[in-house]
Amino acid sequence: SRMRLQFILRLSSHWNIKDTVPASRLSESRMIKSLYSAPVRLAFLLGMLLILLTACGRSLPPCPADHARGAAIASAARSQVGKPYRYGGTSPAKGFDCSGLVYWACARNGIAVPRESRAQAGAGCEVRPPHLLPGDIVVFKIPWSGYHTGIYLGQGRFVHSPRPRTTVRVESLSTGYWKKAFVSGRRVARRR
Repeated sequence: SRMRLQFILRLSSHWNIKDTVPASRLSESRMIKSLYSAPVRLAFLLGMLLILLTACGRSLPPCPADHARGAAIASAARSQVGKPYRYGGTSPAKGFDCSGLVYWACARNGIAVPRESRAQAGAGCEVRPPHLLPGDIVVFKIPWSGYHTGIYLGQGRFVHSPRPRTTVRVESLSTGYWKKAFVSGRRVARRR
């Protein structure tokens, strides 16, 4: 938004029409030019600034949570702590990859989500970090690797299956690595 504001200011500096002249004394072309006088430019700039500020502070549409279902998803995912990471895994018997754990915990509670983490990153509706609730999907973008997903547990913690040769574990969103990689929260346990 700062770049947009700089663009608007640069654009306005090219308008260097001085003062307005009474409309009765203007030709059609001069009348059009007079519309770009200093007061009009100022009003235009203030209007653009208002639009930019409104766009920067946009709020997300409401996304009412089904608290009971969300808690059940979080509980199911947490119950798998210690299970091995398994590429393509979607069951307690075989183990889980990151999206497999999310897929399994949601399906166990009657909620269909996509199987792959990239698609899970667009499931449900977006939720910002201060409004995350247990059962929300947390989405991360890992450099050189792609999307990674887990399930939010509450109190700044989430459960996930990190990578090969590890197990399902609980971690904190405030840890530097995860805080930096965090993209969004997705609420799939919603009240209809």
